[in-house]
Amino acid sequence: MASGLSNALNISISSLLFNQTAMSTISHNLANVNNEDFSRQEINADAQFIAGFGSGVEVGAITRRVDEQIQSQLTVQVANRSFAETTKRFMENVEIIFGTPNSTTRINNVLSDIFGQLNNVANLPESSAQKLNAINQILFMTDQLNGMNSGMRDLQRDIDGEVDNQISVVNRAIARIHELNTEIAISGNTSTSGGQNTNDLEDVRQEQIRFLSEALKINTIYDEDNRAIINSENGQQFIGSGGFSQLERTASAGLFPDIGIRSISADGILSTFVLPLNTTNLTGGSLKALVDVRDVDIENMLSQLDEFSRVTIEEFNAVHSRGIGIPPPSSIISRALTTPAVDLFAEIGLVPGSSFDVSIVDPTTGAPLNTTTVTLPALPPLSGVGLAAIINGTLIGAGFPATTVATFAAGRLDITDSTNTVGIVMGNDTDDFLGRIVMNPLLEGTDSATITVRPDIQTQPGLLATAQMRAADGGLSLNNNINAIALTQVGTTNFNFNAAGSLTPQFDTLSGYFSTITANLAVELQDNTRRLDFASRLETDLSTRNSAVSGVNTDEELANLIIFQNSFQASARVISTIDEMFDTLMNII
Repeated sequence: MASGLSNALNISISSLLFNQTAMSTISHNLANVNNEDFSRQEINADAQFIAGFGSGVEVGAITRRVDEQIQSQLTVQVANRSFAETTKRFMENVEIIFGTPNSTTRINNVLSDIFGQLNNVANLPESSAQKLNAINQILFMTDQLNGMNSGMRDLQRDIDGEVDNQISVVNRAIARIHELNTEIAISGNTSTSGGQNTNDLEDVRQEQIRFLSEALKINTIYDEDNRAIINSENGQQFIGSGGFSQLERTASAGLFPDIGIRSISADGILSTFVLPLNTTNLTGGSLKALVDVRDVDIENMLSQLDEFSRVTIEEFNAVHSRGIGIPPPSSIISRALTTPAVDLFAEIGLVPGSSFDVSIVDPTTGAPLNTTTVTLPALPPLSGVGLAAIINGTLIGAGFPATTVATFAAGRLDITDSTNTVGIVMGNDTDDFLGRIVMNPLLEGTDSATITVRPDIQTQPGLLATAQMRAADGGLSLNNNINAIALTQVGTTNFNFNAAGSLTPQFDTLSGYFSTITANLAVELQDNTRRLDFASRLETDLSTRNSAVSGVNTDEELANLIIFQNSFQASARVISTIDEMFDTLMNII
């Protein structure tokens, strides 16, 4: 009988211990009810047997209640949402740089103001105040373009700094996951530690995997020791069964350093090789978004802005070069050629055998003092120095004073009268010599970073070319507005724009082309917003489904607590009864 009571006592004690562990597990669940990265734990009971007879209960595995498929999908969706979110955030900054549609500083509106001011100049060509207003408005546009270029370059540098931050986040997450892999493998190994509970370690590891997936879309599998093996979506390994990798900046031929992967062995030895992180084939994560916005989206926008600036410079200069300011200046200079000026026929399209007129006039009346026609040679080549020599020879032969001289230096053709008492006027060119060589340019520079109004025109409004040479005698009418009218027509003329960024070649007005740039930007932002909304909704749905499986339900836990509490009390009552029976038995003896 005593042996039977002893067995019953042991069985009850095992039940007591099991229920105690169960209540401890429930308490642990309840303590983490607000921990989003905690997975509910469940205790499993295993029946004990001795010689085929039941001998109580023992604690089996305490498991995490997770759906690995949902968690894997959620990890991917976190990367998708993070990519869309990061892209939208920085592209909105680009939109701010380009200006809102109703902003008075948006280039379209500035262009409208420019041509309005030029129309005023055409109506009052003798008014220096109107010319100054027009020049200031053009200068405002060029300053805006300079600022937009600078703003986007600054944004690129800010993004590159964010890339460095993301690399640090990625490296910390990878190193921590590697540490947790080691702890989990050791703790879960029954031969070395008796198979300890690794649930909390696995939850912490899953949290780090989520951090990593914010930056990069990853694939995760688990080996036989429950270590997480993590690769990028294109197969580059970040964490293996033994070692792991770290990201670092590497040398690049571009504006910003590239990203490389250096492996670290299990004993901490750094690899001598750094493999490039191929971001081209990646599709998700904030790091991919940062690189794409920095190197693709902003570069596309800059390319389009540069194309707009190039055409603006060329077309304004083409018209301005055919005219002259009032009063006419004593010096006219061309734009600086970017070509070697070895053969101007081939390099800038001057036409062999074409001609143009050069006059010196009374600056106060515009009356011609001397006029001659310069004819280019019939056969190439024609160098810049050779062009100046031909002009000088023609001027001398026509009896021009020795003070009126043409020179070619630093890529510019300059015709100047050193006495500063006569005006230089050019015109009547048969094949647009003035436009091809860009004589008397209004704008300087080559792109959005360098475009500006010619410095001397900024300070001397009279240099704005509103008039053109009289065809009859080479003189100049001081109230002539022919070139001012031509400048206003730049606003309504369609021009050829080359392919730039994501834009195909365009045939449009200046304002129309810029509207196309901003319209495409608006469409891209709208698309980013839709992508972010979809990705966020899907992530929320997956997170809700994951919480339904892994989350702690307070009511359910409290209900289970009552069950295990009653079981604990029942086991304690059995032990108390057996104790009384032992006392009775001892008294009988």
